Amino acid sequence: MESNPDRKPNDIGSRLRQLRSERDLTPTQFAVKVGQSASHIYNVETGRRPLQPHMIPAYAAALGMTEAEFRSAVGPDDDDEEPELAAAS
Repeated sequence: MESNPDRKPNDIGSRLRQLRSERDLTPTQFAVKVGQSASHIYNVETGRRPLQPHMIPAYAAALGMTEAEFRSAVGPDDDDEEPELAAAS
């Protein structure tokens, strides 16, 4: 998947932070729900680490969303593009 130069690297992280905040979850509370450290959540939200595709189910569940809803919420405004996620290993 190629990067879209019009999107900032942390767009997904910013959207994730917004979704988490809307649910009144602290980074620590969210981290516990997804089984990650608070520093990992911070790094994803700030664009220092990519959102790993295998974590989408956990992130979606922690936010009370389906995977499709989560992908739509963190994805680009252009419906033809997929969210910029880390490549699966």
